[in-house]
Amino acid sequence: MSDNQLFPFERNRYYAGKMLTSADFTAEQEYFNNKRKFLNQILYGSGLICGMSVFNLDDLSVMIESGAAIDGLGREIIMDKAAVRKLSAVEGFETLESDRASLCVRYKEEAVHPVYALNKGTQDYECNRISEGYELFLTDASVVESVYEMEQEFLSKTILAAGDCYTAELSVPVTVCRGRGVNLILKITNRNDGAAPFQLKCRIQTPDMLNPDGEHDLSIDTGCITLSGGEEKCFSYYMLVQESAHEDINIVTEPDSFQAFEGNKRMEQINHVPIKINAVSVLPDELITREVGKLSLEMQNLAGVREYIRLADIHLERTGGNYLISSVDETVKSYIQVPSQAGKRREYESYFCEDTAFFRTVGSLELHRNQKDDGVEPPGSLMIASGTVEIPLGDKMRKGDIRYSGEIMHGLGKGNVFVKVGYEFMKEDNTMGKPCRSVIYGNPDLFREKSPISKVETAVKVLNEKGSFVVAARLLRDTGFFILTLRWIAIKADSGHDPDRIGYYTGKSISAEKTTVVLGTKESFYFNVRFHNMEPCSVTYELTEPGSGEISLDGVYTAPAREGVFEIRIFCTDMPILCTYAYAVVKKKTET
Repeated sequence: MSDNQLFPFERNRYYAGKMLTSADFTAEQEYFNNKRKFLNQILYGSGLICGMSVFNLDDLSVMIESGAAIDGLGREIIMDKAAVRKLSAVEGFETLESDRASLCVRYKEEAVHPVYALNKGTQDYECNRISEGYELFLTDASVVESVYEMEQEFLSKTILAAGDCYTAELSVPVTVCRGRGVNLILKITNRNDGAAPFQLKCRIQTPDMLNPDGEHDLSIDTGCITLSGGEEKCFSYYMLVQESAHEDINIVTEPDSFQAFEGNKRMEQINHVPIKINAVSVLPDELITREVGKLSLEMQNLAGVREYIRLADIHLERTGGNYLISSVDETVKSYIQVPSQAGKRREYESYFCEDTAFFRTVGSLELHRNQKDDGVEPPGSLMIASGTVEIPLGDKMRKGDIRYSGEIMHGLGKGNVFVKVGYEFMKEDNTMGKPCRSVIYGNPDLFREKSPISKVETAVKVLNEKGSFVVAARLLRDTGFFILTLRWIAIKADSGHDPDRIGYYTGKSISAEKTTVVLGTKESFYFNVRFHNMEPCSVTYELTEPGSGEISLDGVYTAPAREGVFEIRIFCTDMPILCTYAYAVVKKKTET
């Protein structure tokens, strides 16, 4: 608006005896014109209203259909009939420097209808009308001026990679809605005319958001793409914000998962800092209305305006002084949603489902995936429960050292319960041609298993009056392992008279998706939690010793500036007895 001052508005004040001149009538026209332009800017913005489709008529010419648009200054651009233009005759063709041109239209006024004018001296004629028309022009697509939009308060953006030509930028709303879907946009831009291929692979960790598979991460793989100068390509990733999301949410790139190439040149990750966003309990429509509507007129005046409308990008093939139109790309168009089209838009939208509806099944998908056979089953006269237990061993343990699990509720109630633990591991099965899960109860050395499970011996202490048990593990040799995972099974005879035989903690446990991670100093990592035989619940993260880094409420750990092995305790907020441990090995990364 600053390029075309519309306000403060002043209109003519009429009174008896006022002498009216051409300046008064001009002011009258400007008042109503500026009011209309102001309303066009505020209510509709700029873009196409209808029509103006561009067709490749032949190798040298294009046809633009009739239509209407509003430019950035609020002026209406009307094409009352189709126009056919030879591309070489359009303004700007001679100055094109690339093979990709943008065809644009802009508002144009022209004085018409000359009439005889009295009292003009030697100038006897003046034009009696102003015709509001349009004109077409061409410009290089790579130099189409970008408009500064006041979106910085709505979107949080971070540059993942930047090279000589390509830039990869990830955008997410600063504020998201609990229980609703959100779209993360990755935009790849070629800033120069170089045509080298680009590829990006990385894993984004999203502690309070789920992908369609119910996972707390986002796998990005752009494949090998080649863009011309000024061209952009966007990748959309839909996620579900959990109902239990914390007020402050972190999104981090998993260390060592980042790979980006520009041609054969490896690109370094630009931003290691987590993206921080907020979660609120409002509907998206309410959030968007609030965010868009809070921009003041002064802030909107700071935003740039474009005095033309981009209709299409035209790809050319040049040979010497000749040219051929290779293709026409109309995806660069921007349309305005106007009330007169609402009915037709609703009719078309009925053929599509809402993205948020798709995600309403994610929670149940995750729960179904986590519910294995760890529950309580009453076969005959016996009650049986099973689950897993993790015992943190720490670093550089020595032969003979003993470690204990926390107190585990088996869920079969008080009384005599038999509990047995075994070593659970994965091993390649030649007959089945894939890794298979096995459990060994007793001495694994009898099976000659080449596995670290033979380095400990175990014992179980059953607490009959509490309905729980504790597992002890003693090392048979030195080890550097951090976590020992065991499978337990509890059996109790069913008397039929014990009302508490199936307790609340039956077979329930939690575990870190990745128990040990290697990080550089000041790098971040999200410790995702798996829930076994229980619904996902709120968990609490804490560091077991001071000076071992920082961990946020949603489980994003940031390594300290020093090297070492640091322990993170994770437990259910409302059930602290259900806990697990994770470890961060922090090393200073050497420059390559």
